[in-house]
Amino acid sequence: MADNIQLDEGSSGKYAATEEVSSNIHVQKFRMQSISAAGLYKAQVKACVTTLTNADTNYAASGTNAAIPSGYRYVVVYCASPCVVAMGEATSATVGVYVGAGAPTVFPVLYTGTTADDTPNFQSSTAGAVVRHTWLKDL
Repeated sequence: MADNIQLDEGSSGKYAATEEVSSNIHVQKFRMQSISAAGLYKAQVKACVTTLTNADTNYAASGTNAAIPSGYRYVVVYCASPCVVAMGEATSATVGVYVGAGAPTVFPVLYTGTTADDTPNFQSSTAGAVVRHTWLKDL
């Protein structure tokens, strides 16, 4: 079957989008440059911790950096217990995205300029669960 694979010759010459790994053996190559999404750099990470005192109860994030700051595009949600997160609305049995226990999860978000819409909400079946959410932006 390998004898029937056709390679794109590309615009700059024969097999330009491939790399020869041995005589007459070409593989497609892929290079990524200038990754700037969700950058981690000094003085640009904004974090907030919310304690979910009661089980199965919605909590809006509160405190410093609860709502997404202007210019930020991602939220990382972490909780040692399983939880549900929703952006700008109360979580419930039918509203929110599940985040597994101990599994930081990154979500792209949209800044609206309305605090209620820019604030995440959380819920966990574990009383006393602590959720940390962190805002990130592109470099």
